Amino acid sequence: MVPLLVNQEQADVLYWIGMQLASGVPPRIQILKARRMGISTLAIGLATFLTRNKPNYSAFACAHDAKGTDTLSAMARRFLLPQNMPNAASLPLDIDSREALVYSAPHSSSVKFQTAGSESGIGRSQEITFLHVSEKAFISNWSEVAKALMACVPDNNPLSMVIEESTANGQSGPFYEDWKKWVEYRKKYPYSLDGKLCLFFSWLEFPAYKRSVPEDYDWGKYDEVEQKLVKLGATPEQLYWRRCVIAEKYNGDEDSFAQEFPAWPEQAFIASGSQVFPYSTIDYHRNLEKPGERFILEWDHDGKVRAVPGNWDDNYWEVWYPPEKGRAYCIGADTATGKYEETGKREPDAHAAFVLDRQDFCQAARWNGAHIDEMELGRELHKCAVWYNSAWVAPEINFGRAAMLVLKEAGYNNIYRQKMLPESTREGQEQGEYGWVTDQRTRPLMISYYLDRTCRNADGRFDGKLKVFSKLLVDQESTFVKKKSGKAEHQDGEHDDELFGAMIAVWMDRVCPMTLNRSDYTPGPIVGKRIYGYTMMGGVDDRRLQDSGDDDETT
Repeated sequence: MVPLLVNQEQADVLYWIGMQLASGVPPRIQILKARRMGISTLAIGLATFLTRNKPNYSAFACAHDAKGTDTLSAMARRFLLPQNMPNAASLPLDIDSREALVYSAPHSSSVKFQTAGSESGIGRSQEITFLHVSEKAFISNWSEVAKALMACVPDNNPLSMVIEESTANGQSGPFYEDWKKWVEYRKKYPYSLDGKLCLFFSWLEFPAYKRSVPEDYDWGKYDEVEQKLVKLGATPEQLYWRRCVIAEKYNGDEDSFAQEFPAWPEQAFIASGSQVFPYSTIDYHRNLEKPGERFILEWDHDGKVRAVPGNWDDNYWEVWYPPEKGRAYCIGADTATGKYEETGKREPDAHAAFVLDRQDFCQAARWNGAHIDEMELGRELHKCAVWYNSAWVAPEINFGRAAMLVLKEAGYNNIYRQKMLPESTREGQEQGEYGWVTDQRTRPLMISYYLDRTCRNADGRFDGKLKVFSKLLVDQESTFVKKKSGKAEHQDGEHDDELFGAMIAVWMDRVCPMTLNRSDYTPGPIVGKRIYGYTMMGGVDDRRLQDSGDDDETT
């Protein structure tokens, strides 16, 4: 037996608790971590220390299951064993059980333990000065638990503390929502210590996670994740430990490893849960995120479409790469029902459109704006398709055909038309309806093909794979999961409209010819902007919009 000497992660938690105490703020800490870093040990050690040294100080600890609660209880009882305490520190206990440690009067402090999922009234009617919540992300009934527990913690007591810690469990739920809320708060108020502090501990910070590299070890090529780890300061011993653990304990499954041992916060939330898209794909897309230029599209007097840039707040096209002569494009559009669903969505779904540059296989633009009807969406798709060199366009027709009918009535030629299966073809009929139909046959095909065109290659790289820049699209990729029924769809409370627009566009690239009915079309002007094209190192085309310095209309 030796005294508990804190590691670096435990010392960091104590530091921030001390900072809040020194500022007169009751400590409130939320911790996202890799496995086995000793955070629960620290929390129980701190609870034991405070209840032992302060009269009438009540602590409460809960975990997501009975095994976790028993572990917390065993820690506290081990700290208080007579052989582990100085003789002068011993105090009599009225209760010494798995559920509670209660000191005799007049000291009367206590540490109590309960499993979060055992009762909806957990902790109710108690006074809790110190609260430790272990593996919060895995407490399925946290909303009910929080109502009971948080009301018992006094905010006006400067020594009241709340420590919540967990590994991640998907990009949804109270733990994730709390994390996202307070991280955004810290971005706005970086020097404030009030409220909840969010701490993340990467496995790279834990000294035990390394292994000596054999002298004859062949590293091969670093994949994208390993390259990022090196930039974060990973040593060869850490990289070798990671490869060994993935091979030995996770059967080569990098996603499962990342869930338990994240190196950065986004990786933890991406990797955890039943993801459809692997975290490596989402992380690759996350690193490509960047805002585009905002445009509205208008018809000019010559019948061409011109793009007008501006600081548009709603109903605009967000453009990363405007059309270039000789390039081919296709546009997938997901039409919205506009209804709230019974799955807890905070907002109704919205129309979404994705413009694909077929040569560079990257996102060229997206539609932003929920407050339009379907016919107006059709008019926007028509202008955008004409602007992008008479692109192929496919509006979804599951919930209505108004957008597609606008395109047909305008005489637009390049509308996607689905091929019929042989058994459903009538005599003389070779093709089905205009527009895209998402059904039991097409849905798995479009999802699997999108996976194929976004997942990294066998060499661990993303050469030739889809490049996307929209933050909303990447968010929807990360919350697209496999449900218990086996169906792949958005998590409860989330959306997938922009993702389905992208899937439709990627499928169209597979089946639509590159030659269009108006291949000689010249894009209309961009008012006040001039397009510059150049190639970055590595062959990545990074065409950008830059101010021209004059107000003339130029192409």
